[in-house]
Amino acid sequence: MGIGMILSKLRSFEHPKVFLEQYNTDPEVAEKLFNHIILRSKLDDLVVADLGAGTGILDIAALILGAKFVYFVEKDKEAIQLLKENLEMFNYSNFQILEEDVSNFRIPVNLVVMNPPFGTKQKHIDRAFYDTAFLISSEIYSITKTSTEDFVIRYAMKHGFSGYVLQRMRHLIKQQFYFHKSKTRFIDVSLMYFKKNEKKEK
Repeated sequence: MGIGMILSKLRSFEHPKVFLEQYNTDPEVAEKLFNHIILRSKLDDLVVADLGAGTGILDIAALILGAKFVYFVEKDKEAIQLLKENLEMFNYSNFQILEEDVSNFRIPVNLVVMNPPFGTKQKHIDRAFYDTAFLISSEIYSITKTSTEDFVIRYAMKHGFSGYVLQRMRHLIKQQFYFHKSKTRFIDVSLMYFKKNEKKEK
């Protein structure tokens, strides 16, 4: 069974909060993101953090693929309950769930994976996720709305990181909120990789 199929069996948000932009991560998008990760990294050597873990799909993917240890960072109690229920489907112990705002997370890790809010309801809400990611890791993989990828790359440059678009995809969004007019729709997303620039010796 492919990892995308496994991830599709996880529980999703039942009562998502619009102000937190709680959209479910498309399992196919998550699978493609990790296809890029395992081409560059050996996960069993890495400590991974998922900033804004939601129901846990990204860090659970990291666990399935053999990550050494993972941190689920999530401040919403209802999301954490779903996350715990999803973890009960497996038999992992090499993880920690931290109920806190991503801005407060300061544990250094080898790799950050995240699907931060796109800022469609709160402008620049994603900046806190990138600010923390740039502080705690030298490598970051992120799912970003394609229309904002140029801004995110420029923002990364200001923090000493180079940003790369690995792949552009269509992300399936199911009807969740009152303003959604159709049962399903797609948005264009970019799978992105950020690497900390090496300091040049004087």
